[in-house]
Amino acid sequence: NDEVKELDLADIKNRLLKLKAQLERDIDMKEQQVAESGDDLVPERGGVGNHMADDANETAEQETMITLQRNTERELDQVNQALARLENGTYGKCANCGRPIPAARLEVRPYSVYDIACQELADRGKI
Repeated sequence: NDEVKELDLADIKNRLLKLKAQLERDIDMKEQQVAESGDDLVPERGGVGNHMADDANETAEQETMITLQRNTERELDQVNQALARLENGTYGKCANCGRPIPAARLEVRPYSVYDIACQELADRGKI
């Protein structure tokens, strides 16, 4: 548990809270952009173009914004889970094997759930 003691947990919590606020702002902005671009595709709102390629581009852009929004929501969920782990005393321990997550990894990605070996397993769908 030495790895966790080396971390400044107050600083990590501060960073996570700032990241959470930023992600929430990003989600709000993306939701607004998706709603506005959706208006472009509704004929009653005067938005459908005369050219099918224009319509396809609009649809592709909206799908990209929705994907970005979902990725941001997923990251926000990870941040919220890290804050919960800070509260319950399990922060800094790998959720798979229980070993300490290296402090350097948590400095770079403070919402890490796994140590590096278990993250590689997770990336390959093994956990």
